[in-house]
Amino acid sequence: MLDYRIYFLGANGRISRAVAFECEDDEAAMQIARQHSHEHAIELWQQARMVQRFEPNAPE
Repeated sequence: MLDYRIYFLGANGRISRAVAFECEDDEAAMQIARQHSHEHAIELWQQARMVQRFEPNAPE
C-alpha cells in the first residue's frame, strides 16, 4: 500500500486542509479523490510526487 494525501486548496490557492490515506496505486487513489466534492481545486500527492490536480466541481 502507498501513502497518499488529498490537499484541499482554498480560494487563495493555499492548502486549507489535507486528508491522508493508503491505496494500492495511483488509479485507485484518483478514484477516491474524485469522490470528494470541492468548490476549489484539490491536489492528490503520493509522498513528494503530485499525481493529479482536480479543478473545482462545476455548479449544477
